[in-house]
Amino acid sequence: MRLLSIILLLLSTVPGLARAQAIETMTFNGEPLDSKSVPILGTAWVLYASGPIDLDAGKRLNQFLTSQRIPANSYIYLNSPGGSLVGGMNLGRIIRQHNLRTDVGSRNSDRHLGHAVAPGQCYSACALAFLGGEFRFLRRDSRYGVHRFAFPKASARPG
Repeated sequence: MRLLSIILLLLSTVPGLARAQAIETMTFNGEPLDSKSVPILGTAWVLYASGPIDLDAGKRLNQFLTSQRIPANSYIYLNSPGGSLVGGMNLGRIIRQHNLRTDVGSRNSDRHLGHAVAPGQCYSACALAFLGGEFRFLRRDSRYGVHRFAFPKASARPG
């Protein structure tokens, strides 16, 4: 008990140490298409999901979609190194439930190039979220990676 008290005291007094322990989570933002695109693409939004996928990423995306009244057939660009396996599956279910179209990319801050999307990455659990898209795209120079899951102990196989 005394050791726990010392650790908590240390975490509260050393600047930045407690923040270093914070877990990053996926963030969501987006915007409606510009008025020039509406006659062609309708009222769809362009959404950006960025960061590691945590267990509650799907819940936060669902809240964002509902609160902003984002229409079906909107585009969501995924940019994630992966994260929670279950979180990735849940995120994919929310993407499918809202009929979103998935792509791999990140928000491009250099808007004068004529587009707001830059290459991105989608690895591990992100690959499962990506598969939830009604239609799926992969931008040039973006990376999509799937790996094999492993268990710590080998299972006994019948010979």
